[in-house]
Amino acid sequence: MAAPDARITFEPGPWQHRWVSANGARFHAVDGAVDPASGEPTPDRERRPLVLLLHDFPQFWYTWRHALPVLQAAGFRPVAIDIRGYGASDKPPRGYDVVTLVDDISGIIRSLGYERAILVGCGLGGWLAWATALIRPECVRALAALGVTHPVYSARPLSRAYTWGGRLDLLRFALPGLPERSVRRGFLVRDTLTRWGGAGDLTWLEPRAVELYEKAMHLPAVDRSALGYLRWIVRSQVRGDMRAFIALARRTVDVPTLHVMGERDGLVSPAAARRSGRYMSGPYTFVALPGCGHFVPEQDPAAFHAVLLDWIATLPPAEPHVVG
Repeated sequence: MAAPDARITFEPGPWQHRWVSANGARFHAVDGAVDPASGEPTPDRERRPLVLLLHDFPQFWYTWRHALPVLQAAGFRPVAIDIRGYGASDKPPRGYDVVTLVDDISGIIRSLGYERAILVGCGLGGWLAWATALIRPECVRALAALGVTHPVYSARPLSRAYTWGGRLDLLRFALPGLPERSVRRGFLVRDTLTRWGGAGDLTWLEPRAVELYEKAMHLPAVDRSALGYLRWIVRSQVRGDMRAFIALARRTVDVPTLHVMGERDGLVSPAAARRSGRYMSGPYTFVALPGCGHFVPEQDPAAFHAVLLDWIATLPPAEPHVVG
């Protein structure tokens, strides 16, 4: 069977697909600041506060299909990206360490014409959002982290930040060759979504989304590059770069932070996630959503959007932020 084309990720909707260059790579970005009737960019797009949306494994920007129009209607410029190695973005053989990935995010913010952004990330995307607030705080106006703990805990794959099944998954994904074979045989995506979703099945996810996630994971090189993030976390435990990051992560985060967990998360322990607040010196809001698993933006989008918009309304007014 021929490998799918990256254009499968260009799903139509009330948004605009575009390319963004940052940190020596090209990223597929989906800009939600468009007029729903005409599909044209809103006249005030460049002046709207930027909300950068970061997806989880094993997905791509499509995770945020429900959030894009909601944030657009609320007056923001929501941009969902395929992070390095996923979807239609570049898939270099290297660069899946935390410093490079944070440089990706900060570079994307500037390439879009901004100095700072509200970062919203789920799972892996939430980990990257939190890491950006630690390493490049000048780029982060506020952050919302979903389905993840503070990096002090989540940087250690055998910690109690993860469920027993989650720990086994992270170790299994670090094995050479085995996860790639699971992707090729069509097991990994459905199994991961089912286990981490915590519902025992995939009835919470539309068949079209399942189809797209499976096809996107079969794009050339995605199986290797998508796993590169998780492998760096596991394999770098004894290296200096991980020790340096964990030491840095012990600094408190002083930007306003929204922390959302699903009570049925199959990867991250909601009880352990509550401890994240001890590393926050800025305003910190923790919300646990009943009936949700790991993939909060898709398992209960209405509840998540209500929490997100209520929290954003508490943020200080955005200062002039567009880069000249």
